[in-house]
Amino acid sequence: MLSFFPAPYPDELLYSVCARYHLRSCNASPKASMLELFGSSTACATVDLPNRLQYLCNQLSKGTLITPNRLLSENTMLPLYRPFLPKARLARITKWMLESTRGGSIHVAIGATASTVHHPRYLQFCIECLKADEERFGEAFWHRCHHVPGVHVCHKHGVSLFATEFPVKVQLNKHLFYPLPNLAGGAVEQEAVEASSTAELLIASNVAWLLHANDDEWPGLKWIRRRYLDFLRIRDLATLSGRVYQEQLIREFNAYYGEQFLQRVGCQVQPEGGDSWLSRLVRKPRTASHPLKHILLMGFLGVDVNEFFSGGMVGHSPFGRGPWPCLNPVAPHYKKSVVTHCLITRNSESGKPVGNFICPCGFCYARTGPDGGREDRYRIGRIIQYGPVWESELLRWWQKGIGLRAIARHLGVTSKTVTRHISYLQVRPLQSPATTSNEVDIRRARWIKLRSSFPSAGRKLLRSLAQADYVWLYRHDRDWLKANMPPPLPYSKNRDLRVNWPRRDWEVAAAIQKAQRIIRARLGKPTRVTVSALGKYIGGLFILQHKLHKLPLTGRQLQKVCESKDGFALRRVRRAVEELKRQGQPLTAWRICRIAGMGTEVTDVVQREIDRLILKSTYES
Repeated sequence: MLSFFPAPYPDELLYSVCARYHLRSCNASPKASMLELFGSSTACATVDLPNRLQYLCNQLSKGTLITPNRLLSENTMLPLYRPFLPKARLARITKWMLESTRGGSIHVAIGATASTVHHPRYLQFCIECLKADEERFGEAFWHRCHHVPGVHVCHKHGVSLFATEFPVKVQLNKHLFYPLPNLAGGAVEQEAVEASSTAELLIASNVAWLLHANDDEWPGLKWIRRRYLDFLRIRDLATLSGRVYQEQLIREFNAYYGEQFLQRVGCQVQPEGGDSWLSRLVRKPRTASHPLKHILLMGFLGVDVNEFFSGGMVGHSPFGRGPWPCLNPVAPHYKKSVVTHCLITRNSESGKPVGNFICPCGFCYARTGPDGGREDRYRIGRIIQYGPVWESELLRWWQKGIGLRAIARHLGVTSKTVTRHISYLQVRPLQSPATTSNEVDIRRARWIKLRSSFPSAGRKLLRSLAQADYVWLYRHDRDWLKANMPPPLPYSKNRDLRVNWPRRDWEVAAAIQKAQRIIRARLGKPTRVTVSALGKYIGGLFILQHKLHKLPLTGRQLQKVCESKDGFALRRVRRAVEELKRQGQPLTAWRICRIAGMGTEVTDVVQREIDRLILKSTYES
């Protein structure tokens, strides 16, 4: 049991608490302090993500308020990473920090080892915070917020941080804790310098919010991506289906922060980079990224971390927020915002969103978005349905005997539209010929005679033989016509006369044979011959994926030409050997693997082929 242990100050690193313990215990060796605190003289003094916290708390006196979970949340950097890690990995890292003796595994699992973000090389402090701490607590200490990668200013005072001579990663004595020198002792004589960039201050503020957030349940990486897509849609950088305009996003992101600033924090994005960290953030979450990169993207999207996580899903609509106006010119609520239902679809050709607005009066219209301004809310692209209110107004004006053009102007449509709807509603015929009983009898007789002349003819054939009678009867005597039509032909589910499958089988098989030769002969980076690659090349991927049971010849051809992983690797190896010979370089296994784009660990089949080609080249020379 420890005889004493300093109480952590607000936002103090556990590293700083241990440094104060070592200073007050008067231990001659830092290993002695390590042994007392963590039970091992070989443990390392870690600034950001220490381990063995459970052992440390077991050494404290009973009734102490210092618990392992409290140290994790208030005195380590783990809260910074929590929102951006998968739950399973976060649980594993938490367990290692509490119990594990393998501290290096923590930084590997959290992604800090492989991250491009520039980590602080030396311990740093804010001169204003140092003065305030000495005045309030009587001593200075290392703050968590001042040692986060990418943070160069103090979020409280807006001044630049000063780097000390104490390295974060000590090479010689990894067990030593460095305390922050006291201002009163004259060890630190600095003047505060205001931050030179607004972006730096915003980063520091967002980092401070994450470190002090008490929420243990975060929504997860999938939720974060959906939130990103909502904000990207607002800026027209993503489609409704979730496709992000990557080149435009990278271009605007670099212009917002500037390449110099991004290089300073280690988050630069190459404009021609197809797999940059920025692109990975807005794709399906397959890997975890450093919190600083998330903070930079949120800042670019115009939202801070608090608003990003505390707000609900934006649910951005390319047509703005409802309700929307009804554009039925004869409705009493014309141009009033009464439409609450908007169904958004996507134009298959242009990819633009299409809004379908349905009013309670039955009037339904659509337009292609997104809206460029408020005036677009009163624009109709296409009328889908006029509704009973519009149709009753049409009937009322028509029965008054008002002309077509006057009705069209009143209803906001063309004369042809009025004519079509009057015919549909069967108010009265628009044609001048009289519909006398004599004419009805004549046309009925001709239709019955036609049916008796072709007793086995179907509806389509009869209609083509007497188009004029069919149209006249359909408009003026529809019920009788329906009763005297031949019954519809039964639908045969298994009958398919549209496709000659044997012929198509031969054509697709020939196209596959040609496509595989072209794919294999391509210059540049090789492409594996697969069903997907062949289908995309010949424009028949759907047939190969869903209709292959009707194409036996094609199926055998695919089995013959498609490459396995080893087959594709062997082809790349042979191509790499030819390239090395052309360059005049000696054939070695590592050169062949590098040119072929493979790692040094290959399968036995590929290794035997590499050895065979090297041996063959040796005999030839």
